[in-house]
Amino acid sequence: MEHISTAAGLIVALGLAVRLLFPYALGRTPADTPKADVSQYVEGMGRLLQSGRDPVRCKNMITILRRWQEDQMLDAASRALAEKLLREFESRYS
Repeated sequence: MEHISTAAGLIVALGLAVRLLFPYALGRTPADTPKADVSQYVEGMGRLLQSGRDPVRCKNMITILRRWQEDQMLDAASRALAEKLLREFESRYS
């Protein structure tokens, strides 16, 4: 009987761990998750891109801004700001 309760406890603990680590595997959709607001980071990127002080870093930021165009984990305002900066600076650092 003790082995059964230990096994049951282990199954419950494993189920909770899976739910925390892999929420999408249990039917949770991306719409259920809150979107990340990265607008402050994007604004900082804009300041660096505008200054042009570090061309290598600016090129890396352009790459990040490209990727963020399709990132559904970001909120719409952050993606829109990233898109604006990309349009403004992409030709300068590509």
